Amino acid sequence: MNHTQLSLVVQSRKTKDEERRTLICGLTRSESLKVLAALLVPLTIGIFTVVTTFQENYVDKQNRLTDLEIAAQQRDHEQQQAKELQIQTAYVAYIKEMGDLLLKSDKNLSKDELKNRRIIIRAKTLSTLRQLDPQRKTHLIQFLHEAGLLHKNRKPIDLDGADLSNTNFSGSEVLGLNLNYVSLSYVTLINATFINVDLESADFSWSVLTYGSFINSYLDGANFSHCEMAYSYFNDVSVDNTIFSDVNLTGTKANSWDFPRRIINSLLSDGTYVYNSSDNGVTDTFSLSNLISNSDVNDGKKCANDTKEAKAGDHPSWRYFEKTIATVIDYDAFSSFHKNRSGDCVFWGGEFNDPDSYIYQTIDLSSYSRLIDSDKAWYEFRVSAGGIETDKDYVRVSFGIRSMSRQTLLRHELRKYNTLSSNCCFYLLPTSNSHLHRTLLGHVTNSDRENQSKLILRSSSGLLPKYSRAFSIYIKFIKVGNGSFNNGLIDDFSLIIKQVSETV
Repeated sequence: MNHTQLSLVVQSRKTKDEERRTLICGLTRSESLKVLAALLVPLTIGIFTVVTTFQENYVDKQNRLTDLEIAAQQRDHEQQQAKELQIQTAYVAYIKEMGDLLLKSDKNLSKDELKNRRIIIRAKTLSTLRQLDPQRKTHLIQFLHEAGLLHKNRKPIDLDGADLSNTNFSGSEVLGLNLNYVSLSYVTLINATFINVDLESADFSWSVLTYGSFINSYLDGANFSHCEMAYSYFNDVSVDNTIFSDVNLTGTKANSWDFPRRIINSLLSDGTYVYNSSDNGVTDTFSLSNLISNSDVNDGKKCANDTKEAKAGDHPSWRYFEKTIATVIDYDAFSSFHKNRSGDCVFWGGEFNDPDSYIYQTIDLSSYSRLIDSDKAWYEFRVSAGGIETDKDYVRVSFGIRSMSRQTLLRHELRKYNTLSSNCCFYLLPTSNSHLHRTLLGHVTNSDRENQSKLILRSSSGLLPKYSRAFSIYIKFIKVGNGSFNNGLIDDFSLIIKQVSETV
């Protein structure tokens, strides 16, 4: 390669190097780096400013939240203090007022003044209890008991409706707490605790003691009738002669020796129903006896014979509305009746023909209340109706089932379907508020009796509606024939309550 060619190669390489150093807008690499450095400085400062501002805002926000939380806590604390002061003030005022009242002699007060005094004490007590916390409620009850105002044998204050939930009645293991003969009926004692307490002959009837605890306490003679005691707890308690009747003990935890031997009309821990048990609910003597008193009740009253008549009102279980319309008479008065009924009594229309009058009997179902309210009570109602030979006179029978508040839950009636034809029928008719389906029963006509003097059995059965407490039977004697007497006859009433499982 000659000198000229070598010069050209060097020149070419210089040109390429210069081109490599040129980036944008004719700037060289070094010039571009300077420009870039000049731009990065304010950009970095801007990013730093944004991050710093964000952090400062976050810190300010957290500080504000902390301040708000502190203010809320302070406000809650002040409110709690104000509430505590209000509760304490109400408690102290009540104790002082009751103390002053008790110091006054009541010897010169009339019966009305004493009555009004107790009314005022009750009103003030219930009003104060609504303002107190569980701890002071406990102290207030102890005060009233020590003052003799809650002793069940000394006309105690009526605390009906008081809420004593979460109260804790606890005594020391040495001295204990004395609440014997205390009257705490018709009150709410949910989650209440009784530890080392003497509750001999205490009255808790009709109270709610759900989740209640009785530990190392004396419960001899205490009355828990009609109580709700689900999920309660008994441990190391004395229960001789304790009354457990109509009690819900579902989910209750207790050893067998912590339960009274006698339990009546109650639900046990596992939900099992007990009608009457004398061995802690192990066995049950469920009653399947007839609950209706018939015309030949063994009460010293005798049914009439053909020379002496006894009215329906002569038997204490039967009543009459408006007028006496039936005669309780011996079957022997009717020569056409089979002699196997001789000496028995029957309801006979006789000479009473008032269409607006009736006789009735009401059966109390409260001894089956827990079974009924658990939808497991089955009733079987039976009656025998008929008449005399070809006579078309008949008896109209209806029954109603009512709650404790006397609300009609179910009503059935034997009604005339049509008028005087020999093939007329009666049927059992539920009203619109019935919980059972309509059930038909054939009426005992003279054709059914084949024109003979006799009675034919009719029956009805079904599940008793919840909260049923009374079963009433109503009887009307309907005269159709032209004879001198109403010859409708009815007898052999029967009402039996069974557990649902027994009907299968």
